[in-house]
Amino acid sequence: MKKKGHVFWLTGLSGAGKSTLAKGAASRLDLQNLTVVILDGDDLRSGLCSDLGFDDDSRHEQCRRMAHIAKLLQKQGVIVLVALISPFKSDREKAQHLIGEDNFSEIFVDADLLTCISRDTKGLYKKSRFGENPFMTGISSIYEHPSTPDLVIQSTNWSVDVAVEMLVKFILVELE
Repeated sequence: MKKKGHVFWLTGLSGAGKSTLAKGAASRLDLQNLTVVILDGDDLRSGLCSDLGFDDDSRHEQCRRMAHIAKLLQKQGVIVLVALISPFKSDREKAQHLIGEDNFSEIFVDADLLTCISRDTKGLYKKSRFGENPFMTGISSIYEHPSTPDLVIQSTNWSVDVAVEMLVKFILVELE
């Protein structure tokens, strides 16, 4: 296996399963004595990104910050799982450019909007419906689907276990 780190950037709508898949994969990779860090958009919003909102400018800035942290970790040999909506293709491309194409894999966690709404444990889609969240990605704010992701995980159709297994296999192949 490679000794250098790698960034696996999981993108998709809120509720698609990015964080769930990242946590499941990290647990499996830890068992193989691999150093893994999860950078989760929700977790970073409580600290490093607490000054940001959900408007387009804030989303651009959150992606920029996340990419810089991921690069620092990757350069230290860490496997980085970024779980971030990252709705704009240009931001994901900038992250890939910053981190380096050989050290970056884009993973599209694909779930249809109705599935995401049904998984809405934080009530974000409900708030959007009542006008409390004017920047809800997939509703009132755009999400640009990746045009050529390195991996697509259909989280609507597959169980969490199957999706995690697929992600882990992909990661291990990329690390060879």
